[in-house]
Amino acid sequence: MSRYVRGKEVIYVSPFIAQSHSNQYSNTVYQLNPDQKDLYPYLSLAFADKAHGRRIVFVEHPSGNHIPVINALKKRLDKEGVSYKVCSFYDAKTGNWNFEKDNKETIIMLNDGRLEPTQMVLKSIEKAFGGSSHIHLFGYPEWQSYGSDFLKKIGALESTIYSSFYFDETQTENIQFAKEYSKWFNGTRLDGYPKYAVLGYDVARYFVQAWTWHGIQIPQAFGEIPHDGLQSDFVFRKADGENHFTSVGLFFINYSANGVGTRHKVIF
Repeated sequence: MSRYVRGKEVIYVSPFIAQSHSNQYSNTVYQLNPDQKDLYPYLSLAFADKAHGRRIVFVEHPSGNHIPVINALKKRLDKEGVSYKVCSFYDAKTGNWNFEKDNKETIIMLNDGRLEPTQMVLKSIEKAFGGSSHIHLFGYPEWQSYGSDFLKKIGALESTIYSSFYFDETQTENIQFAKEYSKWFNGTRLDGYPKYAVLGYDVARYFVQAWTWHGIQIPQAFGEIPHDGLQSDFVFRKADGENHFTSVGLFFINYSANGVGTRHKVIF
């Protein structure tokens, strides 16, 4: 489909991650769910800004599933002259943290987003630092899917995750949407991550308005189109060597002790 629209006045919106990075796609293709590496330049800038004045500790699991993310963050911190510490996963889970127990604001980030290793690190932090208000975790989009008990645990540390999607179920507009959706679909709940029903609403809201105002020339008016959806923030960019546009809109979601997150747009 993406090849079909090439050279035609047709907009193709894809909710899927591109299977390959190539300039074969048309410049009227809009990819909503980015490959994580497309986010690294923007995430690393925002993380470095957050890191200034804080102690940064990277916990390195030998088979971590987010090693490329950590490498991108380290590279940015090095460029900005922000120091950081590295702690092995073994030392972290056994409580052998390589920094002092003091009042310095500390951000700990594991190179693995899976539930089990994250829970081990959480347990170790709890044991070593108790209820310290100076120790925080920084984590991954998939943490949203680990349930309310997990979110309360990371919320107790005032932790933050990054994500391209976040549906705040406490917001009035979102509560109303969920109620209407349940009516339309016989009590069906809005589950999953991302919530594709909400994504569909956000996409329709953005692109119908964009097409009405600007037709095929949407890129010339990105700054004029309201892009803050119920779950998404559509900020379209072209990756190096690409023709198509990818949404690189990012949120930092800060969790509190009740497991509720508050989203903040990352501005770049």
